[in-house]
Amino acid sequence: MLLSLVLPLLLAASQSGSPTHLDLPTGLPNSFSVRARMSGVVVHLDLTRRSLRADGFLVQTSAGLLAAEDIPEPVTYFGSLRGMPDVQIIASLRPEGLTARIQFPEKRDSWWRITPNQKRGQGWHFIQEEVADFPESCGSETIETPAGVAT
Repeated sequence: MLLSLVLPLLLAASQSGSPTHLDLPTGLPNSFSVRARMSGVVVHLDLTRRSLRADGFLVQTSAGLLAAEDIPEPVTYFGSLRGMPDVQIIASLRPEGLTARIQFPEKRDSWWRITPNQKRGQGWHFIQEEVADFPESCGSETIETPAGVAT
């Protein structure tokens, strides 16, 4: 059953040419779910708000330190696809919409991206697969690799 849901996502075309409407919550709830369509398959993103800020987080501006009550609330969320706990999602919920990266464990060189459609606004988003464009080699070709180090 799970494979029948994941396989179409992994084999899908890489671009979603038309915008998709997402029914997003208002404000910044502690958790929320959103229904989306990825390559024709309906999935549910289950997201929980999680701050990436350290304890004692401060904001310094040219005018000085911001008071704690003036620092905007965190907008970051982590989660997974419902029924697929190994699929990792990191997201931001902002007034213009949801920005998210969806990572399938089997596909480390590609991921799905959700971005707001700025032209249409009001809940409209693009959902597309992105593929990493890694160079064939990295680092320096003039430095020798130490013995015993895999290349």
